[in-house]
Amino acid sequence: MTLASSLIAYMNKEVIAFNEPARVIKVNVKKVAEWDGVFEVDGGQHLYFLNCKHKTTVVSTSVSWLC
Repeated sequence: MTLASSLIAYMNKEVIAFNEPARVIKVNVKKVAEWDGVFEVDGGQHLYFLNCKHKTTVVSTSVSWLC
């Protein structure tokens, strides 16, 4: 049993409402971050990330999309 599945079982048992957003963040097709689990709890008030599996330390992009 993985940590994510254990946490899901616990939250279901305790009737804790949660949502599972995407665990992988990509820029174009390149993975820049991935976690074993991502959980929103309390209607999005809290966001929990489990065990980062993959991360990119540098991402270069044009600043124009920020404006």
